[in-house]
Amino acid sequence: MDAEVVSKTELARRTREVIDRVRHGGRHVIVENYGSPEVAIIDIDEYRHLMALHQREVEAQLRRQEESLIDRLTATRRLTRQEAAEVIAHARDEIQRLLGEGVEIPELPRREREREREREVVGTGEGGQ
Repeated sequence: MDAEVVSKTELARRTREVIDRVRHGGRHVIVENYGSPEVAIIDIDEYRHLMALHQREVEAQLRRQEESLIDRLTATRRLTRQEAAEVIAHARDEIQRLLGEGVEIPELPRREREREREREVVGTGEGGQ
C-alpha cells in the first residue's frame, strides 16, 4: 500500500483531513520532519493487528529461549525436561513475586545476567541449595 507523506507543519494545519483519509480511505500517512520520516499514522484496526503480531513474536521468542534453557539444564544438570521446566517456572514466579513487592532488580550486563540466571535456576548461586 502506498503511503502518503506529509510534513509536521502540514499535519498541524490539516490534522482532521489527514486522519479522515487514514480512517476512511485506508491510507497510511508518514509524517516527516525536515524530510526525515518520524512517525506513521495508520488505522486503529491495523495497529491492533500489528500489536497482536508483535505479541505473538515476543511469546515465540520467549518459548525458544525457555526451550534453549531447558536443553542446557537437561544436558548439564541431569534434570528431566519436566524438572527443568518446573525450575524455570519457579524462578519466573519468584521474579514476579519480587517485582510485585517492589523489589528493585539491578540491571547487569547481558552475559553476566545470563550466567547469574543459569546459576539461580539450577540452585548453585550464592545462597543456593
